[in-house]
Amino acid sequence: MRRAVAIDKFKGYQINNNLQFQILQFADDTILVGEDSWDNVQTIKTILRSYELVSGLKISFVKSKLYGLNVDTRLLVPGSIFLSCSAETIPFKFLGIPVGANPRRQETWKPVVEAMTNHLSLWKSRHLSFGGRVTLINLVLSSLPLYFFSFFKALSCIVKLLERIQRNFLWGGGVDDKKICWVKWDHICLPKAQGMVGEADNDWFKSHVKISIGNVVDVGLWNFTWFGNQSFSALYLSLYMKEFCRNVTVANRLGGFGDTGMISWQSDEPLTADEEHQEAELTELLYGFSLQPEEADGWRWIPETIGNFSVKSCYNVLLNNNQIAGMDPNVLSSINQLWKNDIPSEVLVFGWRLLLERLPTRIALHRRGV
Repeated sequence: MRRAVAIDKFKGYQINNNLQFQILQFADDTILVGEDSWDNVQTIKTILRSYELVSGLKISFVKSKLYGLNVDTRLLVPGSIFLSCSAETIPFKFLGIPVGANPRRQETWKPVVEAMTNHLSLWKSRHLSFGGRVTLINLVLSSLPLYFFSFFKALSCIVKLLERIQRNFLWGGGVDDKKICWVKWDHICLPKAQGMVGEADNDWFKSHVKISIGNVVDVGLWNFTWFGNQSFSALYLSLYMKEFCRNVTVANRLGGFGDTGMISWQSDEPLTADEEHQEAELTELLYGFSLQPEEADGWRWIPETIGNFSVKSCYNVLLNNNQIAGMDPNVLSSINQLWKNDIPSEVLVFGWRLLLERLPTRIALHRRGV
């Protein structure tokens, strides 16, 4: 393929003047990418047939697909016939992942929701003990959803829906059959060392990453959290609303140096006395701030001293963030000892709920209006 591109027999996908790619390979799968032209189609056929003759291997054209982005069907359909394969549309699935799908649409996450709903159905919850439900939830949670989450950022509505399916299944209900949840879901997600069942929680990553300052040519002065723990648009809202260019970068405002004499503030309207005081306060705050013109901006993982991400520090962050305030130390110690016993899960869960006072007693049911 590289030789075909070199002699101008095949034109790959041109990203810019310096970057072009025409082939992607993973295990025994190969993706050929190029412009929509008959010359490219004929070259693909020639290369694949030559590979069969030289290697003695047989290419499965029946399993092969031809896809087009903004390609006329008058080329796509005849091209698939010429290559002895089928023409398909985007998005398509590759190793279970929808390639070309928009992860910001709920429709993209429909297979994940359906798979979890089917695995955590109502009839299964009725025939499993509490411990069996926890095991099944963790089994399902560690397979299909995490595989999707490693490629796409899930919508908040999808995350809440998946949590609701797990929560209802855990307490013996289904998607539409809601049961009383005797323990808060945030508490259930805590590890057993903190007195809970031990499942997963999410939406924590953003607060533990920070911009690593370099030349700040790509860092917004107002909207990025680059100085301290809050953005300047949140700290100095009135100044931000009167800013002439709200998307201005730090390098432009600081003049590339960081000396207070080089800072230039530009407002659409005259500032009030209080706003002038805020401007002076912000100027003093940035006094002595220096840029690193030789280094590019990047991201820093806050829990690590050197700023590099590690799985161990990530796990420790999750544990530290999910602490329960106000729990009796004696109760917590008793629960920790309880989980260490080699007894049936049903007995363990009963003792756990007993220590937390979350059993369906008459007083508890009356308090909930049941």
